[in-house]
Amino acid sequence: VKEVALAAGIPVFQPENFREEETVEALRALKPDVCAVVAFPNDASMAFHKAMGFEVGGLLPDFGYKQGAWHTVAYLYQALGSGDPAPLQPIGALDPQQVAEILQKAGTIS
Repeated sequence: VKEVALAAGIPVFQPENFREEETVEALRALKPDVCAVVAFPNDASMAFHKAMGFEVGGLLPDFGYKQGAWHTVAYLYQALGSGDPAPLQPIGALDPQQVAEILQKAGTIS
């Protein structure tokens, strides 16, 4: 994903440490909604993410593969955005030329 984003001219934010206040403030400035996917159960990781303001969105049984086995994962999220996101648009409502340009930049069509 990172390589495709960079090739399409989309900036990638990849901090070394998400615990630093500078990183948190940089994320807040972008106004994203963020998510974390955590192997479950993992009390320490769940406590950390909850302390950082994440909420549990759900559990996905046997969804993550780690250390040679399938594991349940917890999906956690935090809205750092404005709280008023633009509504999703059906693909048919988008400008076909703009869709083609996006797909071409992503390298999915030639």
